[in-house]
Amino acid sequence: MDEMQVAQQLGTVLKQQRRARHLTQAQLADGICTQSLISSLEAGRYLPNVVLFAQLCERLDLPMQQALLANYPAITTTQQVTENVIELCNQHAYADLLAYLNHIEPQLPESADLASFYYYRGVARFQSGQPHADAVSDLQLALSYPHLTAAVKLLIVNALGFYYMQSGQLKLGRAYFDQALALIAAAPTFMANQSAVAYQQALCAWQQQQFHQAITQLQAAIAVATDHDSHYMLGDLLVLLAACFDQVHDDAAAAHYRQQGQTLAQLFKTPLYQFSAE
Repeated sequence: MDEMQVAQQLGTVLKQQRRARHLTQAQLADGICTQSLISSLEAGRYLPNVVLFAQLCERLDLPMQQALLANYPAITTTQQVTENVIELCNQHAYADLLAYLNHIEPQLPESADLASFYYYRGVARFQSGQPHADAVSDLQLALSYPHLTAAVKLLIVNALGFYYMQSGQLKLGRAYFDQALALIAAAPTFMANQSAVAYQQALCAWQQQQFHQAITQLQAAIAVATDHDSHYMLGDLLVLLAACFDQVHDDAAAAHYRQQGQTLAQLFKTPLYQFSAE
């Protein structure tokens, strides 16, 4: 899903929630921004920055993860299924996610997006400690489906690269990482999931003690996300960047980025992986 589609979907969600709470655009904007900006947001012409987005969600009593569904591929047209999957992803509850996906598999309608289903299950298998081969099998199955959107294909290809890297197949892993970067380069607009790609690739560099490479990747990803007012995984990028600066003994930079990451995590109520400086 590209930036314009994200803006349009977010605008629709904000407008529906504002009307459900019987607020005018001026009432929603009061003390936060201008009424004209609310109009632009609801029309899908503009993406809010992190602080503005959090303030609007708080006033609308709108869980931010519900407003951010655009960053995750939907499995079915039933919103509750997608919301359940996203909630488990955000909680990093991957064993529960795997159990949930296995439970709903027999009930999936013919219209279900099986590529997204197998992508999520591959992620859940890997993150819950299942054999790498099982996770890769699900991801390869997801990749085999026709008519993949660029956004979903990006997630699948990069996850394959990450899992191959984790299993020690570095050459194959880098080949998939290169495919992911090529998809980003070919995309006409920014995709929010570029941050997930950057995080996984930088994490592999961190694990291989290539700290300066990881720093370069992370700083570039943070700059791109910030330029596009995207806060998806921004806290995770910042905390990983802090861990890299720990390893190169730049304590001031590490403290700076760790504080930024933790501030975003508190703002959006999302858990962050805590890296050891050992």
